[in-house]
Amino acid sequence: LHRFPMPRLNINALLAFCCASTELYVEAIQGSALKSDGAVSLIQLAISDGGAGASWPAPREEDTLPHGDADAERYFSWCDGMELFWPVLLSLSLGWTFVYFVMSFMARGEEQKAILAMSVLAVFVENLLYSSVFVDSLDFAYNLMQNEAQSGWIVGIHKMGTSVGTFLVFCMFTMYPEIWRYRGFTVMLVGFCMQCAGGMAFGLSGLANVYLGTTGKPFDRLVLVARFLQGTGGGLQVAFGLMQTAMLLTGLERSIQNTRFYLGACLGMGTGPLLSSLSTSTARLAHCHTPPGYEATFAVCTLLPLIQLPMLRLAPKRVEPGEESPKSAPVPYNFQRIVVIVLCVILQAVRSFCSAAVEAALSQLLYTEYQWSRRQTGIVTAALMFTMLPAQVFYEQLGRYFSVNRAIRFLLLIALVGSSLNLFDSLVGLISGACVVLPSLALSSGLIMGTMQVHTIPESYIFDLNGTTLLSLILSDLFGRGVGPIAARQSIASGGQHGFGEQQLLVSGLCIVLYELVHVYAIEKQGEKQLRQLSQ
Repeated sequence: LHRFPMPRLNINALLAFCCASTELYVEAIQGSALKSDGAVSLIQLAISDGGAGASWPAPREEDTLPHGDADAERYFSWCDGMELFWPVLLSLSLGWTFVYFVMSFMARGEEQKAILAMSVLAVFVENLLYSSVFVDSLDFAYNLMQNEAQSGWIVGIHKMGTSVGTFLVFCMFTMYPEIWRYRGFTVMLVGFCMQCAGGMAFGLSGLANVYLGTTGKPFDRLVLVARFLQGTGGGLQVAFGLMQTAMLLTGLERSIQNTRFYLGACLGMGTGPLLSSLSTSTARLAHCHTPPGYEATFAVCTLLPLIQLPMLRLAPKRVEPGEESPKSAPVPYNFQRIVVIVLCVILQAVRSFCSAAVEAALSQLLYTEYQWSRRQTGIVTAALMFTMLPAQVFYEQLGRYFSVNRAIRFLLLIALVGSSLNLFDSLVGLISGACVVLPSLALSSGLIMGTMQVHTIPESYIFDLNGTTLLSLILSDLFGRGVGPIAARQSIASGGQHGFGEQQLLVSGLCIVLYELVHVYAIEKQGEKQLRQLSQ
């Protein structure tokens, strides 16, 4: 235009023609059978900006899908049905096979081993349901609340429900100490029913949003209540299974079972994002005219709790009385012991906050900031979660050469360094930071728990072994994994990756300060060998 000047009238006419053509293209897209108006949003944004200077990254394949049409009803075709059928079939088949294998391998027809296997499977399923929405909650929250930062509530409120379920178990054992013998199956069945009800309500809500365009404040509350209910059912199962383990085993056997318990949690946490990515990929087998969005994951979430059916089928109805474990010698109430227990509980909650924040922020930054596809985000998030497993094996081989005090300090310092890598505002810093932070915090959890358990006061209700364990679970789920994802995604919305890095640096530093206070007040410093055995 500078080299070949044109009359002003012709320029205006040219611009009017371009805008009119673009608006016609928008209307064509709005009238099509697409399940989302992501492309419409991008074009309308360009028009509202005047078309001058507008730029954005090249759209991913899913960018035509994330933000579903909330204004018009979508027709559900047979191809859409097949698009949802294949992921559900694959997920249930793999889930039933895995659960049946674990129950058969670990239980081997014995009543006590079956109960121990159920506790591991319960924590696996609970964390699987919790982490399966890490990636897809971003688009879902945008459609419902017009704000991706609110997706932290969809993730975190699940663990708030888990803390409520754990508190209910605490009340059960306070009023009926022998309930673990004759009501274990009933509690597991109630938790399963709550998970199914919450899962169906949540999954169907997501499908209603995609195909019917359902939105609004009451609908938002229904989604959050469904996630909360699902978490409460999982809390009942996880806490009751952990208490049964504490009642059935002692010493080294309990330590080995605790390792399996945390292993189940890590596997569930990593399998969730992987299942989400696998669901989207499997939905492509239907070969519909548009690539699948998050509706495949929500279809799986609707029926995913049903993978526990083989576990309930093989579960014993009650535990026959056996040999009573020797009671611990009475320990006088000591101010230092109580201080150590309280500090360890707080430290566990802060540590869980830091870990959950990394898990939620990782998927959001990869998907929105670095424009990775849904499948790539799910696979990489799962792979980083699974780094906890080789770290556990590595520590078991070398942990005997280090004192517990040094090990905890080293792991917390490593987490501090990993948190600082996000300050560089780069993809390498994000992934390497997660590789460092997640395993170090997971390993330190068992060691901190061991420090707390050594300082317990038997037969004191709150400060005994059972009370401190359940109290730690309640605060870790309520504050740590409940508030952590919310705070992480809010910090990203306000300050990006750098703002998230500052938050993590502050929380990691607080963990170090809390542990130094624990070490100052600790009484059982001479029992580091026993502590190491207990934590492993």
